[in-house]
Amino acid sequence: MWQEGPNLFLTCHHHVCHEPEENSVEFEACLVAQCDALIDALNRRKAQLLARVNKEHEHKLKVVRDQISHCTVKLRQTTGLMEYCLEVIKENDPSGFLQISDALIRRVHLTEDQWGKGTLTPRMTTDFDLNLDNAPLLQSIHQLDFVQMKVSSPVPAPPILQLEECCTHNNSATLSWKQPPLSTVQVEGYILELDDGNGGQFRSSPGFFASPLLP
Repeated sequence: MWQEGPNLFLTCHHHVCHEPEENSVEFEACLVAQCDALIDALNRRKAQLLARVNKEHEHKLKVVRDQISHCTVKLRQTTGLMEYCLEVIKENDPSGFLQISDALIRRVHLTEDQWGKGTLTPRMTTDFDLNLDNAPLLQSIHQLDFVQMKVSSPVPAPPILQLEECCTHNNSATLSWKQPPLSTVQVEGYILELDDGNGGQFRSSPGFFASPLLP
């Protein structure tokens, strides 16, 4: 029984000293996981946006290739018409030339009109009409901060032991504590738990902490 007082004091003090460190490690791991999740989401969105850019790039190339193919066909047809006109001009029979001259002139004018109706005008601009609006996301990142967690049943913070006021006598121990300065929960007392001093199971003590030490 004599060991219960010192063991109780040491156990409580050990718990108070190590609990913030354990909570800090757990909280840091949670924070890293949350930030990693945000980075993963941003990387996935980046991949989606790059896929859209690649799709737009392929569409522009297809339009350009189609126009090149169309111009190639028209150029081949125009070349054939010019060669035919040269053969007609070489014709020695004036009557034969007069018979086909009107039709040939109309065909030349038609070909000229077809070339002038946007055949050589690019159908697709080389610029990408896309602009990434990242201002709201950057603002959200800059505003990212901690929020006070709300719990249904408030749990008080660990007490601050007044070591100079704590003492042991025979089989009893006197512990002096005060409420944490940043705690928003008014504490009236704490339930004590102690072990047998040999690493056994903790058991609740029928006693409670006395009233907190007033400043």
